[in-house]
Amino acid sequence: MNATKNLLPIGLLFLATLTACRSLPQKRAEISSLVNDGENVRVSKGKVTVAQAVGAPLLADDFAKPSESWVLPHRIFEDFTWIHHAPTHDIPSLRIERNPQRVPPKDRLFDTAWELMSKPLELPPNAARLVLELNVISNNPKMASAAGHGNSYKNALIWYDAKGDKLPGESSFSFNVAEPVPAMTMLEFDVPREAKSVVLSLGADTPDLKPGEVVAFTKAKLSVIRQNSPYSSTASFVTRPCRIGGAVSWEADIPAGTSVQVQASVAPEVDGLPGAWSDFTALGASRNPADLAPDAKWMRLKVLMTATEQAAPTLHSIDAGAVILNHWQMGSDNAPPHATRLSASPTENKMTPFVFSVTDENPICWNKLSISVNDIDALATISRSGDTVTIPPPKGGWREGVNIVSITLSDILGNEMSEKQVFYIGKSRTTNLVTMRDDGMTLVDGKPFFPIGMACAVKCEHNDNNYDKLFQMFADAGMNFARHFSGFTLRQKDAVEYITAAEKHGIKLYIAAGRGANDCDIQRLAENVVYQMHLPNLAWDTGDDTANHITPEQMRQRYNAIKAIDPHRITTQADPLGPYAKTRYRPYALYSDNFSPEIYPVHNDSKEDMDRVVPTVISTMKAIRRDVEAVKAPTRSCWPLIQYFYNCGRWRRLQTKEELRSMGYQAIIHGAQGVIWYRYAGYGENLKTGFTAEQWQVVVEVSRELRSLYDVLCQRAAAVQPPQPEVLSGAAFDCLDNPSVSLLLKEGDKESRILFAASSVREPVTARITVPGAKSIVDFFDGHVCQPNADGVFEDAFKPLGVHVYIVK
Repeated sequence: MNATKNLLPIGLLFLATLTACRSLPQKRAEISSLVNDGENVRVSKGKVTVAQAVGAPLLADDFAKPSESWVLPHRIFEDFTWIHHAPTHDIPSLRIERNPQRVPPKDRLFDTAWELMSKPLELPPNAARLVLELNVISNNPKMASAAGHGNSYKNALIWYDAKGDKLPGESSFSFNVAEPVPAMTMLEFDVPREAKSVVLSLGADTPDLKPGEVVAFTKAKLSVIRQNSPYSSTASFVTRPCRIGGAVSWEADIPAGTSVQVQASVAPEVDGLPGAWSDFTALGASRNPADLAPDAKWMRLKVLMTATEQAAPTLHSIDAGAVILNHWQMGSDNAPPHATRLSASPTENKMTPFVFSVTDENPICWNKLSISVNDIDALATISRSGDTVTIPPPKGGWREGVNIVSITLSDILGNEMSEKQVFYIGKSRTTNLVTMRDDGMTLVDGKPFFPIGMACAVKCEHNDNNYDKLFQMFADAGMNFARHFSGFTLRQKDAVEYITAAEKHGIKLYIAAGRGANDCDIQRLAENVVYQMHLPNLAWDTGDDTANHITPEQMRQRYNAIKAIDPHRITTQADPLGPYAKTRYRPYALYSDNFSPEIYPVHNDSKEDMDRVVPTVISTMKAIRRDVEAVKAPTRSCWPLIQYFYNCGRWRRLQTKEELRSMGYQAIIHGAQGVIWYRYAGYGENLKTGFTAEQWQVVVEVSRELRSLYDVLCQRAAAVQPPQPEVLSGAAFDCLDNPSVSLLLKEGDKESRILFAASSVREPVTARITVPGAKSIVDFFDGHVCQPNADGVFEDAFKPLGVHVYIVK
């Protein structure tokens, strides 16, 4: 297909003009736009195109009654969960909720793990992709980040070969939830070459369902797109409402014989909201929707696309004048408005007004606004200009310390915001200022700090139940950082002893912002930050297994509350990443400065498991980078929690020194600005007494090695990185399709630079590496010399999971 990228001449704009408009001083919003009322449309990588024809569905269930497509009975953990067919908000559904007949256990959690498993579905010949459609109602938003347990209670497509043997590499996913209208999820999956059948698994081990909470499926459909399936002849969808802002244009790829057209529906403004909508009609010569009616203030756009059997157009973005619509996604809008504090906080000025703005991608119902300050109604005192609200100080000024502004508001779709903003009257810290360099490196009072440490640093037999000995051991091992169990705060009985011993030995700490890392009470969180603000901690701990306990909206409000009191310290949260295609981290990336992915890939000594250990680190770090880029987050840092534990659940093996070393270096090469081993001590059967001397020595040797490179680790990555090495012998790719040899070049000094190189495969590899300008290559650790040619090209051998650190001159 020979497609040409066109900027269609609506308003006679060209691509260069559109690009220039985006950089004007009055920057317009870019909306992550939903494809509504879609027919025959497909969204891929944030762009809209025409869907290809699908055959008869492999599975189609509206859940009005039991279906033979599923393995029955559905799987639950003991009898804690009730799965049954019943209407949800008058829609036929399969409801999953707590078993009302089950008496809550006294000695353990009410575990509502559940799983729906389809029977094996035979794939037709030439199946290229599967399209999964799910409609789900739930009043527990955390279900959008549901996680399984090992090989059970998960959301995945499981592939099988012609013999019925399971293929490696399941296709994991997550689904959207909303209430009362079902949230739609539409996903596409490539069919593995060897796959002959597939099983659809839906489930959740976490979060557990509380009384009154429900997950209700109203649709599940799995369809096949065959190789060379023809495109539908026509497709259309409608954009969300937005204010008219001038002429409309759009950017699209339009192959010969295809087309993209736009129609508009307009409405007057009534009490700040759209009035009655007109029918969709073609735009006039001016291409300005305002010309369609004399009182038009609002518009919706209908996109019409045509395709041939072999070619289809692709829509990138629409310039709607006031906003740019792009980053398209399928689904329904259940996002509430957001408030953003505009006033400086903290401040010592008691008489300054509190100013905030409200944003939403839909019209806001200002007539439903309610505001209170410290539990006193303040609606009558406010003034509003557009989407900006000003609250004057009360008589005598704001109270010292924490002030809580409570805001309730909804948009035109009924999505309600209930938010607490913090306004702090008091002094800002002037020492132990923890910020981030523009590349994500942590700065303490302006100096780079690269954390090397361990989590779950507690008293146990290994340190004679003594914090001073614990942190002396950490310091002797080259570590400079420690994390207690999640939720550690100054209020714990031995906290002063713990913090004092850490500070004595130069060990930086996490400390929970609230009464625990997952505390979502804004008032309590704010008061706890004030109570602990004098401590020399490196970061506020704001989440542990985050998506199991905290919604993205709760995290956003907590992040804003902390920054209103203590803007000069970073926040961090830890969570398993989940499926690479749709991670648990992405919805939270905007609301924590640092992320510690829980990378625990070592389970047993099978070849399949061992082969995946180091590649999992690489794929995790790559996914995190994609997430940050996708949400356009500001500077973010990553301190991965890298497994060093066993005898716990499915983790039955402790990794070798070679594995631990390789995992650490691969994390650094792929973007880590700190390394945290998980974990020092445990609970139950897992490392209850701490490590043996031999096990501890592994951590000591790897940590000391990293500490010997501390100044290099704090340096910036070189602006120009070496090209991907050429593998001369051995595997060119690991089992997760990452190149088997990874590189990172650090800036170094005037005399030399440092090149990190590491293999992710368990076999010897020889690689040809190019470092432009290199005259001399010497291995930092064993001193062996690799002589580059005039183009900076040299060759070297890597042992299985081998690592080289080169001095490049």
